Amino acid sequence: MSSPNVDNYCNGKDNRYIVKQDNNWFNPYKWEQLIEWVSSSEVISEDIFIDLPEEHNPIPHMERIPCVYDRVLFESYTSFKVIVDLKDNMTIKSLRIWDQYYSTQDFKDFTDSDIGKLLFTINGNIENLIIDNNMICKDKTGCVCGNEEPTIMQKVCNYVQKYGCPSLECSDPIKPVGHCCPICASMLTISYKNDFSIDLITGITTAYLNHKEYSTIKSYLHKLKSRKFQFIVTDLANKGLADKLVNSIKQYFNDGIELCYY
Repeated sequence: MSSPNVDNYCNGKDNRYIVKQDNNWFNPYKWEQLIEWVSSSEVISEDIFIDLPEEHNPIPHMERIPCVYDRVLFESYTSFKVIVDLKDNMTIKSLRIWDQYYSTQDFKDFTDSDIGKLLFTINGNIENLIIDNNMICKDKTGCVCGNEEPTIMQKVCNYVQKYGCPSLECSDPIKPVGHCCPICASMLTISYKNDFSIDLITGITTAYLNHKEYSTIKSYLHKLKSRKFQFIVTDLANKGLADKLVNSIKQYFNDGIELCYY
């Protein structure tokens, strides 16, 4: 089964830590996003865009690290070392290290243990990490990731710059909110009123994305703290389908929309 396009607004997702160099929590390349969806009455968990070229990856760098509604997983039978910068407050929904779940206090105690000190280096105040299993998005317009703050973006983009931005084949790249580098994509920015429901956007975008014509399209829909939605669309085949899809979806919206497409 191929990976689905993603709507993240923000019900929460699993973030699996990848063991490799540059072991910092804010390194966006250290995480795999696992999205669960239902197929034939079975809950399936799959890596999202893990092998997608950076120039065509619609997921903003700021949302590749754990968001406030996300579940963080350090898998069983793996060894790792992670540096966590806790100079500022940070919230996640849950934390699982190997096969054990940790509360805020449990994790604090763990980082004081011998094995915890081997696995985690805490820079700052451990009290700034809040693990809240009751984090549930109840807003019908969706919830923001929580990583859009300038201090977080600076930390994330510092690691992206270490790897360098990708070379782009398109002549008119864009840089959506949350991305540290320009990408070859088209984009819709959608504003809304208080009685708006996220189901409207997801219904329309999903209906289009299910068309065979758009099989080479990857997309990402997420809510910004500016009370707008950002719909990012990339075309792996570079056939202009991203522009076509964005213009088609625009026709379903009239008032309260800003269109940005390239």
